[in-house]
Amino acid sequence: MNINELSISAITIPSNRQRTDRDDKYLDQLADSIRMFGLINPIVVDETNTLISGYCRLKAHEMLGRTTIYARQWDDLDDWEKQAIEFEENVRRKNLSYNEQLIAELALHEHFKQRYGKKASLYVHTSTARSKWRLEDMAQFMGFSTGKMSERLKLAQELKRDPSLA
Repeated sequence: MNINELSISAITIPSNRQRTDRDDKYLDQLADSIRMFGLINPIVVDETNTLISGYCRLKAHEMLGRTTIYARQWDDLDDWEKQAIEFEENVRRKNLSYNEQLIAELALHEHFKQRYGKKASLYVHTSTARSKWRLEDMAQFMGFSTGKMSERLKLAQELKRDPSLA
């Protein structure tokens, strides 16, 4: 993993990004912060300079007319890890809309179930390990009660099933 200054034109933004909405007010605030303090956290790209996380930081740099940006380049991530990094950043971000947040949490939960469905839970000692990623694991990971996490995941499933509910 290296941090390098990359040409913005050399960065590929995948079309299947999880986050699709862009909050112009947030981008203006982010651009002001970058103008004042610089880029505090670099974006993350893979070995082909494909963006993994940091879309808003990249767009704020473009708004400022900058042609380069600092990027953390990870060249040893598999596709699952790349998606997990994107999901993690989006789930923890405070400026997602409520519906985006719910859908991101569901995607992250499903992502962890895919990876850890047949392995021990991350939150137990190996002597008492369970055989799959559970709702309780996701709740603990996100800092919610199990009931609250269940409610949020059910809402997300309904939003995915019927987008008009949004």
